[in-house]
Amino acid sequence: MINKRLIVWCLAVQLITVEMMAQDNSSKKDTGLYHREQTDTVKSSSANVYHLHLGFYIEGGAGAVFGTVTYTGGGYYHEQYGGTGLAFELRLGGAVKKNLVVTAAILVKTVSSAPLKVNGKPDENTPGISVTEMSYGPGITYYSTPSDIFGSATLGVGTFNFSGEKQDFTTHMGFSGQFKVGKHWWLSDQWGISLGAAYGFTSVHYTNVKYIETEDFSSNRFAIIASLTYH
Repeated sequence: MINKRLIVWCLAVQLITVEMMAQDNSSKKDTGLYHREQTDTVKSSSANVYHLHLGFYIEGGAGAVFGTVTYTGGGYYHEQYGGTGLAFELRLGGAVKKNLVVTAAILVKTVSSAPLKVNGKPDENTPGISVTEMSYGPGITYYSTPSDIFGSATLGVGTFNFSGEKQDFTTHMGFSGQFKVGKHWWLSDQWGISLGAAYGFTSVHYTNVKYIETEDFSSNRFAIIASLTYH
């Protein structure tokens, strides 16, 4: 099922990133290099050296997501999927100026056996359905130094997949976005970790030609995400 493949793929990205970090640290031990070039650091008024965010950028993150995904058919039939699940992020890009990073992002949120309400009432007769939300798009991240508090915004397109014993259905694409704020900490001259809180949404609207009615899928979800960065 699609959500299981996505989880395996995202975990593989995380493992590759960790392996890159281990090799990078090993190389620094061999050469005795640790600090970044002088152009990549700035001295604050307290004489402490802090890093700037420059150059190539990659970020892989994972965490917990909670909130709802809602389906409305014909304006009168409503399904609402809730529950807590997993969130994954992958961002690739680079700094266009000091501390301002532009990226391309893939965002995945998945909940297995999501609790279901039909027209406001719990539905315990429907077999467990897994709901996966995928978003793609450009984003920006700005870091405030020396505190390394950051804010990011990603806007693009997104889609939903509903999979279970009797169905495997993927919607059309619609407008999607995510906003995140958090704190970043440097581990070395290029590696860092961050912890952030995010709000994301996706809205899909189209007309079902077979039943001649409108269908709407939407999400309002929050996430806590821990990330590993290289830049």
